[in-house]
Amino acid sequence: RVVSVFQDEAAASVALVAALTRCANEAIARKGCFSLCIPAGSAVAALKGLDPKAVDWNKVNVFFTGERLGANKSYAAALEAFCLRCGVGNVFNPLHRPLWSSGEPLPAFVVKEAAAAYAALLQTHPSIDNSGSVPAFDMLLLGVGEDGHCGSMHPGSDEIMAVGDGSVVFALEKKRQVAISMDVMRASKRVILMACGAKKAEAVKRALTGDFEQHMCPAALLSSSTTVWYTDTESAAAWDSKKSFHVKTTTGEPILDGLPICVPKILLPRSNIPLDKWACVACDQFESEPQYWKDMSDHVGETPSSLRIIFPEVYLASVTGGNPDDDKTRIENICKVMKEYVQRDIFTERPPAFLALDRSTPHVPSRKGLVMAVDLEAYNYNCPQPTLIRPTEKTIVARLPPRIAIRENAPLEMPHIIMIIDDPGKTVIEPLFTTPGLTEPEYEVDGLFKGAGKITGLRVTSAGTAHVETSMKALAAKERAAAVAAGRQPAVILIGDGNHSLATAKSCWEKLKTQGGVPPNHPQRYALVELQNLHDDGVVFEPIHRILTGATADALQSALESAWGVTAIPYVEPTPLHSVVLCKGKQKADRVTLVPPSDKLPVVSMSTQVDAFAAGHKGVSIGYVHGEEPVDAACADGKAVGLILPKLDKTRFLETLHDIGTLPRKAFSMGEAEEKRFYIEARNILP
Repeated sequence: RVVSVFQDEAAASVALVAALTRCANEAIARKGCFSLCIPAGSAVAALKGLDPKAVDWNKVNVFFTGERLGANKSYAAALEAFCLRCGVGNVFNPLHRPLWSSGEPLPAFVVKEAAAAYAALLQTHPSIDNSGSVPAFDMLLLGVGEDGHCGSMHPGSDEIMAVGDGSVVFALEKKRQVAISMDVMRASKRVILMACGAKKAEAVKRALTGDFEQHMCPAALLSSSTTVWYTDTESAAAWDSKKSFHVKTTTGEPILDGLPICVPKILLPRSNIPLDKWACVACDQFESEPQYWKDMSDHVGETPSSLRIIFPEVYLASVTGGNPDDDKTRIENICKVMKEYVQRDIFTERPPAFLALDRSTPHVPSRKGLVMAVDLEAYNYNCPQPTLIRPTEKTIVARLPPRIAIRENAPLEMPHIIMIIDDPGKTVIEPLFTTPGLTEPEYEVDGLFKGAGKITGLRVTSAGTAHVETSMKALAAKERAAAVAAGRQPAVILIGDGNHSLATAKSCWEKLKTQGGVPPNHPQRYALVELQNLHDDGVVFEPIHRILTGATADALQSALESAWGVTAIPYVEPTPLHSVVLCKGKQKADRVTLVPPSDKLPVVSMSTQVDAFAAGHKGVSIGYVHGEEPVDAACADGKAVGLILPKLDKTRFLETLHDIGTLPRKAFSMGEAEEKRFYIEARNILP
């Protein structure tokens, strides 16, 4: 179960309306109809905010948790709240013989007859799933009484003690009432319990902590991952989440106490979809090589692929010089395909679990990682205040809009974000691959596109999750102690790759928060990432070289020599470790070497001066490439100038970050282009 705490009942009601609308539309899109079961009281009154135009209400079927025969209060409440206004015609109220409709006391057999008829209706109605032992509604809405009752299930009653016997509808003869059973309630595909206000605080506390005698708190029996509690600050005031269970996102993903991490529900493509075609390299790679992406498209063909739901940056108008409207068209198509994939059940949803990855590439035999979701509340890309999740490169805000346009309307996210922990003892990730019982095989994809290597995915078990939580807390405590000693703020997790993608997720979450009724444990608060260890031998920081067009080699060389107080020297291999190579042509004889001051990493010294040079010389643009071959090719005709950078010294990486905050944009790359993260895993970011 998931608990959402809102500011007040009004905010909870807004969220309820949004959740019901989403659930109804999803069910109608999936099967053509929607079954909703509701009580009377304040929970139904909250539905007055439903929009008559937001749902195809002709396909909505309304049922009731209980009804006092003859009084018909539940039926009347539903009509008043939304059924009449929204035009819901399929409202199924328990009925009894007209002979007994005058309000006189009803014989017991009439109540039993009405209960049997209602049970038969639930067991045969086409909008209700009857594939299990009892009927299952698409959505069940319940209020919670001060004594913990819900629907017509009351503490200590015969009906609540009958849980598990397969009953569908009870006849409460003395009350002239018909009531659906707790078994039917628990079978519902989505359950929302509304419990707002100070008077409900004790009931909420007892239900969520388990502090009650058996059969004395019916609401507590609704405890599956499909159950969501909508509370407010008053009703949740007496409840201490740390003493009951891990808080979860609204989609049921456990949030680890004391860490900016949640255990994600990862989506993987169905087993009949070839992973070598589904998997696609990160969208920001091969930006200057459109042929790579054409070849990838030809390779995929008509097979469902992550390629079809990402935006390769090679096609951005800012890269091609094309019409910005082309970006909009491509983004609309990406969102369309993504929704089609969801509706076609392309994905298989797994229970919440981390995923341990082992990647081999043409350059490294093994690089280990851990797929998890991180808390965007613990991160800020502008870093006005240092956060636990720390950016390592400068964020260019102008690069975010196309990414935001995709994510803000997307039902899914797919990560190419790689994050780093400083774990020299290799205590967190590495034991998942060596200790029995911490993982189980999940998938393997050999033969990634164009010889990019192999990925093995291992599902982390509950024991493995406990290991990750314990070891990460120990690592975080160690970092906090080091930060105090150094007089700085702690940084538990650092961003390695995908800085702008994480900034996009943050921007979308901040915007979503401003909308009414968004719970604090909404899944968009978390972003799916892969965590790697800085000290893994397979984690290599490759340089990202620069190509300047619209500039002359002599002018750039002169500017760097003047800024650094150095003179270029002839190019000789091996070059000094702390150097920058300036390329004037295709041949190595066309190169010179400059050695900037040693107080900063070469990429820091170079970026400062090259950015200033470009700003001061009209028509100069800077390109970013992996490997020396693209630099040589660009400089072959003398119309561009190249700058080749050395590998980033990992031993100075953290020292530099703590000293200057963030590195310049495109300061480093975690591996060569073909080694980058491939999209395989996805995650639902809609509740």
